[in-house]
Amino acid sequence: MFENERIFLIIASLVVIGFVIYYFKYKNLQLGLSLVLAGAISNLIDRIFRGYIVDFINVGIWPVFNLADMYNVAGVLMVIFLLKKESLKKLLKK
Repeated sequence: MFENERIFLIIASLVVIGFVIYYFKYKNLQLGLSLVLAGAISNLIDRIFRGYIVDFINVGIWPVFNLADMYNVAGVLMVIFLLKKESLKKLLKK
């Protein structure tokens, strides 16, 4: 996916990194955002210096992935969970 879109993916990574840095001011989201930041920076480094991402974890029926992908998924899920939890708290206080 996006195999020959190196420049687009570098720009997208920089946008994500900027987004994460901007929202890092929210203490309750910092762990999840740190995981996303680590994954984005790791993939950005691979994309800049190698031109592609090195995927090395193969678990059979699942597509091949790497640790940065795991960090991105875990971080995004954590942020979504925390945001849902906060909005549920606000609803219950009304």
